Amino acid sequence: MNKGSRRSNFDVSDSADSPIMPTRYAHESSKMIRSIEKTFYPIIGLIAALIVLAILDITDVVSKYNLLPDKTYDMIITFVATILLVVVAYLLYSLIKSRRTLHLWADVFERNSIKAGITISMSTRSKEQVLRALSETIEGIGEPLREYLSSSPDSYKNLIDVQVHKNTVFDILIDKDHLTNEIPSKVLSNIALPSKSSSATVPERQQQPSKEISDLIEATKGYGTIAAKVINGRISKETVKSFQEALQRYISSSRNKVALALIVGESIDEEADNLSKLRIKGIDYFILIEKTE
Repeated sequence: MNKGSRRSNFDVSDSADSPIMPTRYAHESSKMIRSIEKTFYPIIGLIAALIVLAILDITDVVSKYNLLPDKTYDMIITFVATILLVVVAYLLYSLIKSRRTLHLWADVFERNSIKAGITISMSTRSKEQVLRALSETIEGIGEPLREYLSSSPDSYKNLIDVQVHKNTVFDILIDKDHLTNEIPSKVLSNIALPSKSSSATVPERQQQPSKEISDLIEATKGYGTIAAKVINGRISKETVKSFQEALQRYISSSRNKVALALIVGESIDEEADNLSKLRIKGIDYFILIEKTE
């Protein structure tokens, strides 16, 4: 597994779940933007100096009044251009660093938003409640998932206890491949009765898949796979490792990106929480949710 720590670029002693985190990040963002703004002032000054030197050269003012030797004049232009290049390179470095930091902060906010939304939406720690919470929380797939779950009293059964390998079963799995495989069982066959005046055989005609399942498949293609594990007890380091290994087997065989991986339990060990925050190739968000009943 390719893993790297998900930590901010400035030292924050508070937990990522701290209520003051948005205020701290907003303050740091303001300082970062202000620092980049200050870098523009010397750039503007250097560009203005180059423009003045170019105008003097074009109008032959320097040579006409013999203000400076040509060699000295060229050295001045070269020096100013070199300084400008250095400042622009520094600004580019600052922008790249700031972009990475802001992306990291956006990632943290997204994680916390998903975690808080699912925790609030769940009334009990059950697979059905997790599905309902996902439909109410995940923006990219929420509406099609709600429509699909409400299309039939048993529709949720196609998304729970899904076996993808001989020894790999997900408590909840929402992916385009599995949903596509479910279409044949949802398609009804209509056989047209032959008319009295004709003895010709009428071919079997199949209905199209329901709009709900088609919309959910399309949404899943864009968002990615959602996989969840629901346990009655504490989430340990071993639980996280086991689920990560199952996800890696799934990613390796299906070539699908896992947009969201969840483990829902009664409590969370500190080691498990730290392990879940490591970056894993092929998984956008790996989130542990604590829900007591």
